Amino acid sequence: MFSFSYLSTCILYFLNLFISLFPSIYLSIYLSIYLFWYLVLFFPIYLSIYLSILVLSTFLSYLSIYLSSVHSYLFALISVFNHIYLSIYLSIYLGTSHFSFLPIYLSYIYIYIYIYIVIFHSFFPSIFLTSFLPSFIHAFFLPHFLPSYLSIYLSIKHKATIVAVHVRIELTTVPTVSVPIFVHCHLLRTGRLIGMAQ
Repeated sequence: MFSFSYLSTCILYFLNLFISLFPSIYLSIYLSIYLFWYLVLFFPIYLSIYLSILVLSTFLSYLSIYLSSVHSYLFALISVFNHIYLSIYLSIYLGTSHFSFLPIYLSYIYIYIYIYIVIFHSFFPSIFLTSFLPSFIHAFFLPHFLPSYLSIYLSIKHKATIVAVHVRIELTTVPTVSVPIFVHCHLLRTGRLIGMAQ
């Protein structure tokens, strides 16, 4: 029988993981409205992969005593997949007229801040300080999605090809776990959709 503290930790990790997936699922649905072939070809696979990782991570969270370690590497896997796939897809096929998805990221940041600071810090101060504060620092002081969209904006503005190299440093709460470093190289090509339409 699990203790209340362990069960609450698992639930909070599950919630944190779901929040990290929400923007990508939202963008997938948003893109599917505008590009029907994307819905037919990619969205079912894309969503099934995310849900599979979500279920697997939740299951492992209940079984593993190294909860922080498991969550860190699964979150890193999701972040890398999301960052590479969506960045390349958006930069290749979307133009300036499709930048209305940015407000959802702003609202997502506000929701993130509210949940992390107000709820977690108020009701679970020890869990907040040991597990979620490093994730909060990573999400806002080492942002992993802003560089790509900044590069997309610059490539649209200057109508040029920009090579963006992004270094991701995943912060872990377990000292014995090495800090994984991910280097992303994105070849950002924009205006292709506009060119095809012309």
